[in-house]
Amino acid sequence: ATTAAATTTVAAATTTVAPSPTTTTASATTTTEAANPYPPGSITPAVLMVDDIPRQYLVAVPPDHSPDVPAPLVFDLHGRGGNAPGQALTSHLTDVAWAAGFVVVHPQAIGEVPTWSVYPDLNTLRPDVDFFTRMIDHFAAVLGIDEERVFITGFSNGGGMAGRLACELGDRIAGIAPVGASNEGWTICEPGTPIPVLAIHGVIDEVVPYDGGRALLPNLPDWAAWWAENNECVGDPDELRTAAGTALHWRDCPGGATVSLLAIDGIGHMWPPRVELATVDGVARYRGATEVIVDFFAGL
Repeated sequence: ATTAAATTTVAAATTTVAPSPTTTTASATTTTEAANPYPPGSITPAVLMVDDIPRQYLVAVPPDHSPDVPAPLVFDLHGRGGNAPGQALTSHLTDVAWAAGFVVVHPQAIGEVPTWSVYPDLNTLRPDVDFFTRMIDHFAAVLGIDEERVFITGFSNGGGMAGRLACELGDRIAGIAPVGASNEGWTICEPGTPIPVLAIHGVIDEVVPYDGGRALLPNLPDWAAWWAENNECVGDPDELRTAAGTALHWRDCPGGATVSLLAIDGIGHMWPPRVELATVDGVARYRGATEVIVDFFAGL
């Protein structure tokens, strides 16, 4: 019943996705490795069987995509109780990422209240991690994506899942950008490799408090500092202030695995609108979260 409920949510909601005038939205299909079921210039709802469970997602393929030219891939994860089409409409990631050549995938969580299992694995709760492993393999086979440029962003519980995947699939994830999120169980996280991180967070967020203290959620500056330590960054972060908030940037990190935390004043638990942000390169620009995330991933 749980899977059926999640399936109904995505199937019903896919009709609400608003592709740009040059795109088409195909009907949902069960995918195979034999052919490319994702036409360029389309937003396609699809199903991938993982451990006998139908897992759903939307795939947005740029109009000029060719499997012969490896393209970067970015996953965009919804929050708890949300759905893939809703996240697509919230982040508008396709609009920005297509211009940079990214394939965009919006996966769907399962459950009566669709939720990602964000706690780092203790030999349990593996289905979500397996889902992403299968998707990466699948998109490499049918779309020819660049397996060294697979990125993850997400909101709230989806951003927490980005953190978990960085912990457990560090050798397959090139960078993460959680929004309004941190990952529970971060102290037992073992990425095994440096992971570039960009976090964007509202200072007055009451669901995932910036200062932590709720359940197992950490203080965001401490969480970012942990990633900087994992990445072997040297020294204290640069602190930059704009009218919209404060940015912490750890820049002196081997292999360019930088860590940035953009804290936005006056913003609660939401995907931030366009404000003046001290972005990853340290320059204050009037940008939205989506633009900053795509710029970050494109530079890796």
